[in-house]
Amino acid sequence: MEGIAEVLNAVKTPLSLAALVLLLISQILRHANEKRGRPNPGLVKWLMGLGLACLTIIVLSDLLKHWWLQEIRFSGSVVDEAGMALDGAAIRIPGADGGRSDVTGAFAFTVPASRSAPSYTADVSLRGYVSQQVEFKPRRPEPVRIVLSRRPYLEGSMLNLSGQVVVRHFLGTPQLDATVQFANPSGDSIIVREISVAVSTSGGESRLLLPEVTYMGGMVQPAWSMLALAPGQVVTVGYGFSSVNSNLMAYQGKLAQALGQKVVVAQLPDPRVTLLSPELVREARQMLAADFWWTVGTTHLTVSATFGQRRVTREFTFALSAGDVAAMKAIGEFYGSGIGVLPAWRNIPVEQARPAVVLLPVSVSPTP
Repeated sequence: MEGIAEVLNAVKTPLSLAALVLLLISQILRHANEKRGRPNPGLVKWLMGLGLACLTIIVLSDLLKHWWLQEIRFSGSVVDEAGMALDGAAIRIPGADGGRSDVTGAFAFTVPASRSAPSYTADVSLRGYVSQQVEFKPRRPEPVRIVLSRRPYLEGSMLNLSGQVVVRHFLGTPQLDATVQFANPSGDSIIVREISVAVSTSGGESRLLLPEVTYMGGMVQPAWSMLALAPGQVVTVGYGFSSVNSNLMAYQGKLAQALGQKVVVAQLPDPRVTLLSPELVREARQMLAADFWWTVGTTHLTVSATFGQRRVTREFTFALSAGDVAAMKAIGEFYGSGIGVLPAWRNIPVEQARPAVVLLPVSVSPTP
C-alpha cells in the first residue's frame, strides 16, 4: 500500500497516470494467474480494454485542456482624426475582458480560443469621441489601427442660462444679472473665457454689448476671469453684465467725495430724506435720461463664451412691459434721497419705482 501511495503522489501528468493504470493492470493479471494457475484470456482482454479506455480518456482530456487554455491575442492602436494617440479608449468584446489604450494609443488583450469565431466585434469608446465597432479576425490577429472622431456637441449642451435674469440700470446705465451654466461634454479640459451678453430690440436696430463685469463699491470694472472645466464637468456661475460708462465712474467718485462713508453706515434709505445736493441730483437725472436703454417689447439676449478655441453662442428673448420700463425710470424721482444713486441702495424699490425687473428668458436657439 505504501508503494501505491508513493506512486499516487508522483502522478502529476497524463503520462504518469497512464503508467499507473498499466501498473495496476499488470498487478491484477499477475494475481489472477497465481490463484487460478492458468491464464484467463477473457479477463486479460477486459482489463486491457479498460486500461486502454482510461489512457484514451486521459490523453483526450489533456488535449482538450490544452485547447481550452489557448488564447488569441489582439492588439493595435487608437488615434484621433489627426493621427494623435488617444489614451484611455476602451476596447470591449462581449464575453471577454478587452483592454484600454495607453498614453501611446497602443492596446493589447487576449481572449480564450474556446470562444473563437470567424470574427470578433469590439465596441470602442472614449469620452468626447464617437463610439464605433471594430472587427477582429482571430485566424489572422494582425494589429488594428482604430481612428475615432470627436463627438459633435450642440451649443445648448455647453452654454445655457439657468433660471431668471435681472434687468436693471444704474443711473441709466443698462445692466443685467444672469446665472450662466457651463458644461464640458468633451474628453479634454477646457478654459472658458470672454463671456459676454449682447442685447438688441425686437427690430434689431439697436444693439448693445454688455461685457462681463464686477461691481466693487458701485464701480463697474471689467472682469478678466477664466473658468477651467474638467471633462464632463458642469458649473453654474452668477454674473453681472453692464455697459462700461466712464461718466458713471466719474460720478461715483464725485459722490464719494461729497458724502463720504457716513451715509451708508449711519442711515437707512428713506425716500423722504434729502441727502444729495441739487447739483448731484440734476447730474444723476441727466445720466438717466441720456443712458437709459431698455425699451418696451421683446428684447433679444445673446449669451456668448469661448470654450477653448470655439466660440459658443445662445439666443434668448424676454419681454419688457410699459409698466416695467416706467417703473425703472421712475426711480429717478427719488435720487435726492440717495436711493438708486448710492451703490448700496441702487436696487431698492420705492412705491411704484423699481430699478430692477426680474424676468424669465426664453430660449430661441435650436433645442439641444
